[in-house]
Amino acid sequence: MPTYECYTHRGQVDAAAKAQLAAGIAQIHHEVTGAPIMLSQCIFHTLDPDDHFIGGQPAHAHGVWIHGHIRSKPTGDRNKRITAGISDLLTRTLQIPSSAVWVYLNELSHGDMLEFGHALPEPGAEQGWLDNLLPKVRNQLAARKRAEISPTADGPS
Repeated sequence: MPTYECYTHRGQVDAAAKAQLAAGIAQIHHEVTGAPIMLSQCIFHTLDPDDHFIGGQPAHAHGVWIHGHIRSKPTGDRNKRITAGISDLLTRTLQIPSSAVWVYLNELSHGDMLEFGHALPEPGAEQGWLDNLLPKVRNQLAARKRAEISPTADGPS
């Protein structure tokens, strides 16, 4: 449901840091919105030095850009809490200054998003939506939820 696209420069983030960031972003989104962690996705894109410019000049070599696509729901400071949490996660995990962090959230109506062949539900109605998925998909998601609840030494934490 929430999809976070992370843009970093080549060689800036290794596999372990990507896993840590993906888990951290999913946790932040869950804590702020209540959406199930198992439905959160994080996609990493690698930028070469000539791929991104700001004001006509090459972007900061250690910059990180996060674009989150989330379901809209008017709730006070929700987005501010998500962006601040992600910024803090990035600065701690990657040891970069906050001036090298950009976080953008795009709110979409639940009907503007389709996953697993179904339009997304309104926030809070995830269980009914999950119940209508194909059994194979439900089983895959249930396995993610079990891993989230009881992580192994090799699994998510």
